[in-house]
Amino acid sequence: MTTVFRIIELALRDINTVGEDEQLSPSIISDALDTLNQMIAQWTTEKQYVYAQKVVMFSANGSGSYTIGPGGTIDIALPAKIDAASWRDGLVDFPLQVVDSLEEWERIGVKTLSGVPLGVFFQRLYPVGNLLVWPQAQSGQIRLVTRVGLDGYTSLTNDMMIPPEYQLAVRYSLAELMSMSLGVPISPDILRQAANARRVMKRQNTTVLKLDMPPGVPYRRIYKIYSDQ
Repeated sequence: MTTVFRIIELALRDINTVGEDEQLSPSIISDALDTLNQMIAQWTTEKQYVYAQKVVMFSANGSGSYTIGPGGTIDIALPAKIDAASWRDGLVDFPLQVVDSLEEWERIGVKTLSGVPLGVFFQRLYPVGNLLVWPQAQSGQIRLVTRVGLDGYTSLTNDMMIPPEYQLAVRYSLAELMSMSLGVPISPDILRQAANARRVMKRQNTTVLKLDMPPGVPYRRIYKIYSDQ
């Protein structure tokens, strides 16, 4: 298992910060660790950089708002985004619309309406956000599809808890950022390797959803442009 220190060491040697037998400066290592965590935090907001999704669930109790984040009603790491949601009644799951913006949510006239839920809105605040549900379900479970982001690190001896295919992307991307921080030139080969490693990672995590036809449009029929049928 590769450690945080080893990834940092490789990234700094890639940009010729130190020689083969030289010791890394503690201040530079500290800066590299901060930069690594900042880079990982930014990657977590982009779906193509997230290697997995998971389903979290909680019981509905008639409330229109549930806290989500560390110590909240939904006690998980604060997600970057809710990708999908559903309401489970017994053994049946009903899909919920994930509202994209607060402006769209504010168009709902009666927000205290109770009944079968139709949609949710994730109000991302820090460190704890709010999950708004409408209408307010009195029972059942709300199920959320969230992203499993990369972890930040507090110690150089921590193991890099990432899939092996991510390590080159982390290493060379960190080398890019540290070259700018330290004001040292970086070789075109490292730049190409960084871009290619990120491209491989994004391609691995990209899913193209199947196209659904709008309601009322017949399935598997030929459309005639002249008769509009």
